[in-house]
Amino acid sequence: MPDKDIKSATAGVAKLDKVNYIQWAIDVQLLLEEKGLWPFVTGKQVEPNATATQDAKDRFDRSKAKSRAIILQCLVPRLQPAAMKFPTTKQVWDHLKALFEPSSLAREAALLETFYLIRRKDNEEVDSFIARVEKAADDLAGAADDLKPADRNKAYLLINRIGKEYEHQVQAIYQWQTADFTFEKVSKALLAEANRRRLADESDKAMESTVNYYMHRKSSKQQPTSSFSQQNASQSSSSKLNSESLSYPVQP
Repeated sequence: MPDKDIKSATAGVAKLDKVNYIQWAIDVQLLLEEKGLWPFVTGKQVEPNATATQDAKDRFDRSKAKSRAIILQCLVPRLQPAAMKFPTTKQVWDHLKALFEPSSLAREAALLETFYLIRRKDNEEVDSFIARVEKAADDLAGAADDLKPADRNKAYLLINRIGKEYEHQVQAIYQWQTADFTFEKVSKALLAEANRRRLADESDKAMESTVNYYMHRKSSKQQPTSSFSQQNASQSSSSKLNSESLSYPVQP
């Protein structure tokens, strides 16, 4: 299978990157099963016997290489070099499983890193950021009970990583009673502030649009008046010249 065909076949699979292993494994398994290549992962592929035709042997070798290439193509670039060191499809799969299966220490480390280093992206909507924090916390809780972040830690993470443009709101939250400092209430406060800013921005844009509209109308009304005045002035000047011509007859 040419490289472009492998890329096309794997286009619908989100590349493996730290915390999406479970869904990734399902998607890749379904893809390999559809292509008839899953036995190369389980190690149950049947090699052609010694008396098989060369064409049958070549087809088997192509399928073996294709199954491995599909898995490698479904990884983010930084994971590919290590995985490519394994010569068979099964070895590549087992290597990734050992690294990222939920029970592995490597996955727990990746989940901890994702949660505690999370930051709001430039221009990211507040509700999107809150959803990412919540998902990162849920992923940790799903990996191990003792990794579940305390609700207060989630709330602190929100106000610490929301960005400097929300500093005024953060300072207001610091004045709350301890009992009110929960992830849910902090989320609602930040969302309310984001909504207030959005409405204010929309109001400013509407006002600017209205002003521009009336300025344009005013300008449009003035233009005909100006043209009419110029026309009258021209006609007046012409009449004056004609009058002067009549007042001074031409000398013979």
